[in-house]
Parts: sequence; C-alpha cells; structure tokens
Amino acid sequence: MSQRIVSLFELPAQCQRNLRSDAIGTLLEAEQLAPEQVRVHFLTGRLVRSLVRTERGRPSSELAAFATRVRALI
Repeated sequence: MSQRIVSLFELPAQCQRNLRSDAIGTLLEAEQLAPEQVRVHFLTGRLVRSLVRTERGRPSSELAAFATRVRALI
C-alpha cells in the first residue's frame, strides 16, 4: 500500500517530465483503489485535460475512456 501512495504523490512530477504512460497508469491504478474519489476530484480533471491537450494526435483509447469517466471531456 505504501508504494501505491508514493506513486500517487509522484503523479504531478510524472506529468511534468512527460512520463505520460506512467502518469496514465498511476491514474488508472488510483481509480481502481478509490473510483469515486478519483472521478470527482478536481485535480484529476485538470491532469487529464492537460494530458489530452498535450497528446500528439488523438488521445489513446485508454486516455479517452478515462477522460470520459472523469468528465474531463475531450
């Protein structure tokens, strides 16, 4: 559990360093642990919109589906 908490704290740094797949993976893991918390938290929406906005071309199907679930519509 402590490793999961650490990885959640690393999420903003992952986004800033363009570790996109790590950031998306961390968000999906957090969603599995606490789906309601993740889906309604305002920072989740900001992070997802940022990931979508900076994606080259169309977002991956995984990111697009997550964006829909957290209502950070593309």
